[in-house]
Amino acid sequence: MEQQRSTWFDPTAIGMLAVALSVIPFSLLLLGVLPSQVMPAIVALLLTTGILSVIVGLISLARGDFAGIPMLLFGLLFMIQPAVSFMMNPGPPNQVTGIVNIIGGVILIPVAIVLGRMSWIPCVFIGLVGIGVILAGCAILGAPPILGLLSAILILLFGVHMLYTGIGLILAQGFGRPILPMGKPMIK
Repeated sequence: MEQQRSTWFDPTAIGMLAVALSVIPFSLLLLGVLPSQVMPAIVALLLTTGILSVIVGLISLARGDFAGIPMLLFGLLFMIQPAVSFMMNPGPPNQVTGIVNIIGGVILIPVAIVLGRMSWIPCVFIGLVGIGVILAGCAILGAPPILGLLSAILILLFGVHMLYTGIGLILAQGFGRPILPMGKPMIK
């Protein structure tokens, strides 16, 4: 008797929406749109959506999907790490977070280049968030505060991109064809 192999549904859309769900409010907090009193809720959101992003990343990698790499990176370095760091030491981010941001941002640049083979949209926005995260790391380490503001704007743009792309993937999966434009390949 032949066994039927189980296949997993593509979780990328869920991961993207989880990232958007935490990145957008966090960026609004950094921009001063949300009051600092919401920080505990942001930390809880970063932790829970970070865990979801790690799960999505692991499933994606098990499926052989490149999307698992950025999902793991976002979940571990940019969501869970800052949440746990804040829970252990409430207050401004420490130097370790600044260094992690700089290294993580540098890692995102080649990820953006690879994504450019699929579409220019993720290439541009992953590249922008890579720069934004590097700027955030520099601001944490003592660079002029304007870099932190610019970082928050770039991260907010990335969050909106993740929301758009996550919704686009859900619509494409539900209708069996692309509904929202996702862009053409930028790199051949």
